[in-house]
Amino acid sequence: MRSRGRLVCAHTRAEARRQADQAHGQVRRRGSAAGERGRIAPARSRAPHRRPVRAPSSLGRAALRPRSIAWLRRRRGSMPRYSPRVTREEFLATQFPGLASWIRATAAAGVGSRVHERDGVIAQVSPSAPDASLFNSVTYRDAGALRTALPELESIYAEDGVRAWTVWAHESDAEASALLREAGHALDSSPEGMGCALDELIAPDGVNELEYTETPAVEDLQLVLAEGYGFPLELSRRVTADVPAGPSTLVAVAYLEGRPACTAQVTIAGEDAGVYAVATVPDARGRGLARRLQYALLERAGASGARTTTLQASQMGRGVYAALGYHSFGPMNMWERRAPAD
Repeated sequence: MRSRGRLVCAHTRAEARRQADQAHGQVRRRGSAAGERGRIAPARSRAPHRRPVRAPSSLGRAALRPRSIAWLRRRRGSMPRYSPRVTREEFLATQFPGLASWIRATAAAGVGSRVHERDGVIAQVSPSAPDASLFNSVTYRDAGALRTALPELESIYAEDGVRAWTVWAHESDAEASALLREAGHALDSSPEGMGCALDELIAPDGVNELEYTETPAVEDLQLVLAEGYGFPLELSRRVTADVPAGPSTLVAVAYLEGRPACTAQVTIAGEDAGVYAVATVPDARGRGLARRLQYALLERAGASGARTTTLQASQMGRGVYAALGYHSFGPMNMWERRAPAD
C-alpha cells in the first residue's frame, strides 16, 4: 500500500530567534516569519509515522538552521560556533555493527548468498555476483581481527568462485590499510563517511507529497537498483531476489507519475540508523526524491529507537546528504581484491 509522507513543521524562524535571545537574557518582540523546516524528534517523544509538533523552547539551539545561527553570530558576535552532535569517534563506533547488519540483510535477499562470520569479521559471500565486489563486502571490528581472518577469507572467496571482494576501512585505520595493501588489495573507491543526530535532520520540501511504499514489489526494487546504479538488470535480480527484510530493516520505493523511480534502505543497529542502497533512476534525478524518501524512512527509524544516522556517500550523493544535515567524518575506503582477468 502506497502512502503519502508527512511534512513536520517544528517552529517559525521568529520563534527560533526569540528562543536564542532568551538564552542570552533578552526577549525579541514576536512578529511574523516564514515557517522553518522541521527536524526529526527523538524516538521517545514520537509514535510511528507521526511526530507531534514541539514547542521551540524544547528544541534547544540545535533546532536553528545553520543560516539562522550565522545570522545571530554576525548580529550579536557572541553565538557559539555550530558543531555536529555526533562526534567522529561515535561515527566510527557505528560502522562495524552497521555494516554488519547491512551485510546480513543483503545476503539474505540474494540468490545463493551467505554470511561468513568469525571473531570480529563479517563477510558477504555471493557466488551469483562473482565480479561485483560490493555484494562481496567485508567489515571488521579491529585490524587485529582482520589480520587473522584475511587468509581464510581469501580461501573462501576462491573456493566459491568469487573473483572480486572488498573490505571497508576508514581512512584513519592506517594499520588495516597497510595490511590490505600488502595482501594485494587496491583502493577502489572512497565514499565519504557521514552522520548526524536524527533531530539535526532538516526536512526537505515536499515530504508530504511523496508517493512511496514500504512494501515494494521486488520487481520494482530490482528495476530501480539496476537503472540507478547502472548495472545489468539480471545482476540486480540475482543480488536482490527478495526484498531485504527483518525487524531492523526498512526498504521503500518511491514513484514518479506511477513509475518506480527511487529506493532507499535503512538498517537499524543499536541506536544508529544506517542508510544504504539509495538509488534514483536517471530520468527522475534532480527532483528531491531521494532526500524525501530517506527522511520518511529515518522518521520511522527514530520511532523504532534510533538516535543517530550514518552512511557512506558517493560523490554524487554528498550534496544530497549535506542538505539533509549530515556532517562529514572522512572517507570509508573500499579496498578491493580482484583476481586477474583470464
